[in-house]
Amino acid sequence: MSHITWETNGTSFEFDVTDADDCERYENALEKLRKNEMNIKKDGKESEIIRAFCKMFGEFFDEVLGEGASEKIFAGKKTSFTVYLEVYDDFLAFVRGQKDGMQERFAKYQPNRQQRRATAKKKK
Repeated sequence: MSHITWETNGTSFEFDVTDADDCERYENALEKLRKNEMNIKKDGKESEIIRAFCKMFGEFFDEVLGEGASEKIFAGKKTSFTVYLEVYDDFLAFVRGQKDGMQERFAKYQPNRQQRRATAKKKK
């Protein structure tokens, strides 16, 4: 099922945001990512700041996709903020696509507000 398989840098991972366990790991990892980002020193050597950000994204992927995921994703890649951020953005787009698909599926079971009002008026 390709809608739950995320592919990046020659690796693939199953992740389904509609699965409660996957979703919980994702939510927890996002919360941890936000806290870690606030704790990264923004002054000092740029190389240290870049490494801290890359480590933060690596920990995010390990938490969401399983231990060792970041090693698979970034194997042979430079410790580049741009590389890590592009992969992170790609993953967020993948998750957003799943969420959009889920909302579309749910929408067909829930008539829109205008339809509900029209139905309610007819019943009066």
